Amino acid sequence: MMRPLLYFFVFTLFFLSCGETTQIKKEIYYFDLDGYFQNEINRLNKLNPTILKTISSQGNTEKKELNNINWTTELLIFKEADINKAAWKDAYSADTTHSNEIATLTYRAKEKSLATKEIRIALNPNGSVKKVVVTKQPNKRIFTASAHLVYIPDSGYTIQNDQKLITFDSDSFIVSATFKY
Repeated sequence: MMRPLLYFFVFTLFFLSCGETTQIKKEIYYFDLDGYFQNEINRLNKLNPTILKTISSQGNTEKKELNNINWTTELLIFKEADINKAAWKDAYSADTTHSNEIATLTYRAKEKSLATKEIRIALNPNGSVKKVVVTKQPNKRIFTASAHLVYIPDSGYTIQNDQKLITFDSDSFIVSATFKY
């Protein structure tokens, strides 16, 4: 009689423990770009600004005013530039400079194989972000590419992308978005 009760108890504990999730705390080695942009996504979702988006490619320019933006998708390229990965703990040099009360944090890749080459974050005297600039250059065998990303809170962002496939002409585009409150 005692044995079936013991099995039932062990089975119940096992079953209940399977439903628990453990939060893994992300180690932060550099400025938390992913966390910063998640906070921006949350903030912009609440404010719900309209954006004036301009897309330029190969001499053609298109402008649109957009509202009800999916900020998670819109700012994904900035979140993906985050360099806080355990494998990259010592892969970037860090430097801080000060000019006119603005502190600038600069992270530069030490290895050519890293796609995110440089991140610069300008901070206001109160510690809030004034500007984020990211330079990416993924190393791919079939194409060369570079991206220059600029984000200015409460103002907008610019994404400049250049890419060349080995057997095709180069392609470049610029996306700029201005927030309208």
